[in-house]
Amino acid sequence: MNRKLTLAIVIAAISVVVAYLLWMGSVTQSGQPMTDPIKKASDPATLSMDQTERERAAIETRQAQAGFQQMQFTALATVLSVQELVEAATSVATAQAQSDRASAQRHASRRELDRLQALHAQDRNVSDKSVEAAEAMWRSDEAAVLATRAAIDAAVSSARTRWGSQLTQALVNRTTLYRHLESQHKVLLRVVATSDVTQVQMPKTIDVEDPSGVSRHAQLISRTPSVDPRIQGTAYFYVMEPHDTAAGMVLNARFHTELPQAGAVVPTDALIWWQGKQCLYVETEPGRFERRVVVSARRTGDGWFIPGFPAVTVVSRGAQALLSQQMRSSIKVGEEGP
Repeated sequence: MNRKLTLAIVIAAISVVVAYLLWMGSVTQSGQPMTDPIKKASDPATLSMDQTERERAAIETRQAQAGFQQMQFTALATVLSVQELVEAATSVATAQAQSDRASAQRHASRRELDRLQALHAQDRNVSDKSVEAAEAMWRSDEAAVLATRAAIDAAVSSARTRWGSQLTQALVNRTTLYRHLESQHKVLLRVVATSDVTQVQMPKTIDVEDPSGVSRHAQLISRTPSVDPRIQGTAYFYVMEPHDTAAGMVLNARFHTELPQAGAVVPTDALIWWQGKQCLYVETEPGRFERRVVVSARRTGDGWFIPGFPAVTVVSRGAQALLSQQMRSSIKVGEEGP
């Protein structure tokens, strides 16, 4: 009986010692329980960090400053040949001339028919056959007029498909704009923005660099009926002075938005690169950081202006350290597996 009691006491003592040692292993030298300073959230773009690790990584935050700026965008301006435009104008003019001739012929045949019918009614020796022949001629001329009008509509529709309504109207009416293009006193440009200009209205005037590098003004005509085949972006017709340009040249262009865009300015060191994109960290709550990708950020005198970005707290120093810590945490979780 004494042996069993002794054995039970020994086992209980060993259990107490083991529990004590395990508890000691989870305590830091300061006497506080050991915690993981980097906690990976369920969202791979977020990260939680305690105050100790935050100070060790020298993480600093600052409030983004809300404001407005006129954004500058870049574009490619292709000098177009106006040969097709001139051919379209010629097709319309030819169809119009044929229609005018047909209308004149119809008018003459109608007058002849009216004359013969009047003589026939007065019994002035005009046969029925002559009246019928005159009527047949008039109806033939009427059909010719309808055919030439259809040809005009087809030529105008074809031009509108290629050049849009405004340029088509110019070539049909032979306006000053068309005459300047035809005589090459002006050159026609197809401009497509290379920057992100979603929901941005193209300005009436943009700056285009001529072959010598001098900035020239180009005026907006209209939007093109089709997109640019190289960039797959919305294109616009502009017109400018030639300045040693030739058809096929691709020139650099710049423009500003007509209305200021709302956004926020963040510190220079807030933006970092991740997988080929600019991003920053937002402190959504104390100790919790969320990585966000930004687009169209523009350098300013005191940082970066980001269109549409809210005035939130961002990491102004240590963003790269946060990204590195987050990547290591992701790799560690991946190696542990489910």
